Amino acid sequence: MAANPSIQLGTDGNWAIKEDNLLAYKKDGDRFFNKEFDFTRGSLATFVDKDGLIKVSGVTDTELVVNGDFATDSDWTKGSGWSISNGVASYDGGSGTQSIKQSGIAQSGKTYKIRLNVVSNEGSGSNTMYLGGVILNTSHLQAGSYTFFVTTISTGSLNIFGRSGENFVIDNVSVKEIQLDVPRIDFTDDETGHLLLEPQSTNLLTYSEDFSQWNKAGVTITSDDEISLDGTQNADLLKGNTSSSRHYMLKGQSANLSASISFFAKAKELKYIQIACQNTANQYANFDVKDGVIGTVGGDFSNAKIENYGNGWYRCSVVSTNIYSPVWISLISGLNSGWLESWAMPNNTDGLYVWGAQLEELSYSTSYIPTYGSAVTRNAEVCNNSGSVQDFNSEEGVLYADIAALVSQVNYRYIALTDGTTSNRVDIIYRGDSSNVITSRLTVGGAATARYDIAINNELNYNKFALSWKLNEVKFFINGTQQGITDTNANVPPPNTFNELLFDRGDGNEDFYGKVKELKVFKRAMSDGELYLLTVPQYQSYQEMATALNYTL
Repeated sequence: MAANPSIQLGTDGNWAIKEDNLLAYKKDGDRFFNKEFDFTRGSLATFVDKDGLIKVSGVTDTELVVNGDFATDSDWTKGSGWSISNGVASYDGGSGTQSIKQSGIAQSGKTYKIRLNVVSNEGSGSNTMYLGGVILNTSHLQAGSYTFFVTTISTGSLNIFGRSGENFVIDNVSVKEIQLDVPRIDFTDDETGHLLLEPQSTNLLTYSEDFSQWNKAGVTITSDDEISLDGTQNADLLKGNTSSSRHYMLKGQSANLSASISFFAKAKELKYIQIACQNTANQYANFDVKDGVIGTVGGDFSNAKIENYGNGWYRCSVVSTNIYSPVWISLISGLNSGWLESWAMPNNTDGLYVWGAQLEELSYSTSYIPTYGSAVTRNAEVCNNSGSVQDFNSEEGVLYADIAALVSQVNYRYIALTDGTTSNRVDIIYRGDSSNVITSRLTVGGAATARYDIAINNELNYNKFALSWKLNEVKFFINGTQQGITDTNANVPPPNTFNELLFDRGDGNEDFYGKVKELKVFKRAMSDGELYLLTVPQYQSYQEMATALNYTL
């Protein structure tokens, strides 16, 4: 894909299909060409890749550390007491606090991903790490795999310190630069991928992957016991230490707020887990993470979801209008929930795996935001300003989008072809006041000269929308079917009016957040047959078509 997402423009009304299941398109003769959007985010963000793994967007392929696997005794500057042999670097603890370092790793003002594996570490002293003038860690690094993200403040080296009196053994040290303003092509429940655009959100849980940092009651935690959804062995095993009573761990959140809670879980012997909030007996949601089933949802919890991420992993999420302090996750035993009465009672000496906990001050859960000791914010994505006046024909054309919403009835979300204002535009809108209603309009001189408000089955599913306009002929198609009537009294904007395509309404407000498979603008209006072919669903099998259309086979 190009560095930025792009709109595909058609010059004669013909159209192309995707090439090799990619969102970006190559030039197809003189009929189609791409125009990139300006894209910014300025923060870390994750996406699901085509193999189902959760990855950080923009991580470069270039490894900046030389000999990070310590295959040879070279490339590192070793303080007294450090040695390299047998594929590891070891500190013997006999020379005070000493570092092993590699120079020339970081440049000032750039963001990096740092990973290392601690083979063993005696005692409990802190193991300070620096990169580019920033402290990465000051705590004791017990055996396990660690990931750090940092934006540097100076050009400098990577330093890893061992402590006096403690034998410290490490291997597989890696540093890679991260480009923050890289759009995300996400494959969650989607074999072909889509551009993912999300609003700002903060994960308020400060240790999203290291549950040894959470408070516990009747729970034992084995760190890094299973391969998580990021492809590394960093998921924790939770086990109750008796066969009765409730066992739980909790992470405090001081303020009461409306929020969504989510985490990833995988069954081992135990398959039941619960999200709950302290200070109210009925604030809980039960999940079966073996069979992918939601149980009883109590209190003011709502919108519980369980999503299959593959390889036994499920993302469990729930929304609350009143989060009590603190949030806690519980292994279920003996709760009078009604749900357990019809299910086999779990043995709490068994365990399950957890990873990726998240608490967001939103009414729905967004993509995973990893944290390693502090709250982390993913900035809103800004994607706009594609094309120019010579690329569009304001007197006639087609605006086409294959899109899905992230959530129903949360703010207005626009895709608009405009003159840089809200006065002249063609738009496709997810409504903020109505669930599963799509609006599309042609606006001329500040007044809607043609408008369609159409109920759809589910805005969370992908739908293909196309508004075709020319003087006294405006038509709107959804998924191969014309909606409403052809407007035969519609005016059009003056020539050379439209000059940009935006993921907002034309003035920087009502941003579009959602999933985008395709976005195209054509320079001429289309016939009914052409609009049908443009928007009709492309089913992969007869069974898929029958299911989508509610046919009985």
